[in-house]
Amino acid sequence: KGDMTIIKVDENSLVRENKQVSMEDIQLSVDVISKLQQYTQKNGGEFLYIAAPEKGINLSFPDNKSNYYQYNHTVFVSALENAHIPVLDLAKEMDLAGMLNSDAYFRTDHHWKPEVGFWANGKICETLQTNYGFTYDPAMTDLNNYSVKIYKDWFWAPMVRKWDCTLLPKERMISL
Repeated sequence: KGDMTIIKVDENSLVRENKQVSMEDIQLSVDVISKLQQYTQKNGGEFLYIAAPEKGINLSFPDNKSNYYQYNHTVFVSALENAHIPVLDLAKEMDLAGMLNSDAYFRTDHHWKPEVGFWANGKICETLQTNYGFTYDPAMTDLNNYSVKIYKDWFWAPMVRKWDCTLLPKERMISL
């Protein structure tokens, strides 16, 4: 954490610098996930890997910095698919929904905004229902069915500790 490089990107957002992940490391991860899938199936279960995107996907980095978030994610998801591991790619789903990075993540943190977590939960439930017969009440994943309290100018994430806090105003946070 102390040696983490934080980058202010064009979207007036903070993101961690990242590196390209080697094919060897990707394959090691796929092998472990494949073993989990085999164990699950051997014990009568079904398996679905949820590939959640990292904040840096689709962000414009400064010219002197490289952005490997999209590359790493795409290669990893492709490797899972090539290993016949069922995947729900939430980055793809976010693209299909027209969701921008600025819609999904706090500007000063790598976590999703709470409403995006709700949206992702709905996508996961839909996929489980369609592909695995999972039953759920769609009303439970509809944010409109909840009382939401918005706290304006409330949230600053740990990334701001490494940045001049006056450059980015505090963000809103919701409570359910």
